[in-house]
Amino acid sequence: MLRQDPFPSWADATYLSFFPLMMVGLLTLPVARRKPADRVTLWLDTGVVLIASWMAVWYFVLGPTIAERDPEFLPTMLAAAYPLGDVLLLYAVVRILMRGSTFGITPSIRLIVPSVLVLIVGDLGFAYLSLNDLYATGHWIDLAWMLSPVLLALAGYLQLGQRGQAPDAEGGTASTVRLGSSLLTYGAMALGYGLLLIGSLQGDAIRLNGLVIGAIVLSGLIVTRQVLAFQDNHRLLDQSMELSQRLQESGSRFRSLVQHGSDIILLLDGS
Repeated sequence: MLRQDPFPSWADATYLSFFPLMMVGLLTLPVARRKPADRVTLWLDTGVVLIASWMAVWYFVLGPTIAERDPEFLPTMLAAAYPLGDVLLLYAVVRILMRGSTFGITPSIRLIVPSVLVLIVGDLGFAYLSLNDLYATGHWIDLAWMLSPVLLALAGYLQLGQRGQAPDAEGGTASTVRLGSSLLTYGAMALGYGLLLIGSLQGDAIRLNGLVIGAIVLSGLIVTRQVLAFQDNHRLLDQSMELSQRLQESGSRFRSLVQHGSDIILLLDGS
């Protein structure tokens, strides 16, 4: 209305405050408990998804933003702050999905998670379109910013309506959560290395440098995850062999008892 460019402005401080506040809210939601031995695996899997997501944000938004070399520092920093905030929100969402929710809040999470994901798509889509001079007011990407708060408000209303009601089921079985965690991890691996391949073919130095760094960290997490999985499998194998040996010993004692059972009976009859 004032025919002025609203970026950057003091309003950005309000918009950016949403990311840490929303992240804290997501991380404080009650989630399913895990054994101490599984927590390291959870952190590694979450790290794989987070690094792969950062590689995607770097390739599509952050890399091109830095490549433009805006002479003004503040606009460049603010342009990079929004996608970084989206990555933090994505971390919180991935943590919820990989750990699973406790009973009683699962219906609300089914709306909260899509709300955050829609917001992330809107932010990153707007940044990508703006970098390529493809955005105009009224673009379909604006729907994401309108749909996200609606879903979030519905999640709060749904949770409010469940107060005082006894929960009747857990928020997803352990096998379902484990399967979803594996799919997210393998999908993130494919995304990260796929972007590295595309970046190497394009030859964009700034994008490729960031992707290489991300791929190195991603590989380190994957190798550590596989080493822990190998150690866990080795431990289970040792336990199964020990159990098998005990069963064999118990079977031998039982057969010996049966074979000498008649002698014991005769001895008792003779007395």
